[in-house]
Amino acid sequence: QERAILLTRELLAPLETGISSTDEIEVSGTFKEVYSRVAKDTGSNLQVSNEDATLTFTYSIISWKIPGIEGDVMRKVTVVGRWGESSADQTTTNYFVPVI
Repeated sequence: QERAILLTRELLAPLETGISSTDEIEVSGTFKEVYSRVAKDTGSNLQVSNEDATLTFTYSIISWKIPGIEGDVMRKVTVVGRWGESSADQTTTNYFVPVI
């Protein structure tokens, strides 16, 4: 669980630094597969172990409407990290980012 949360944070970091697009997307796979699809710059210095390959992630960005505000101004980013088959073996993180 701890490792899935750390890797989720790594998947969100490109959004915070502006090296990832806020275009709508949904991608699933290992950390490396997902990161290579969502980051414009794959220069992550995080060491990914063989054990990390057993974790899977789903990363999605959708348009998020804000009541009272017209237009496409916000995105909801959802990252689900899984380390087992049970719904208890996953962590879900939601992150909101403005459309610039």
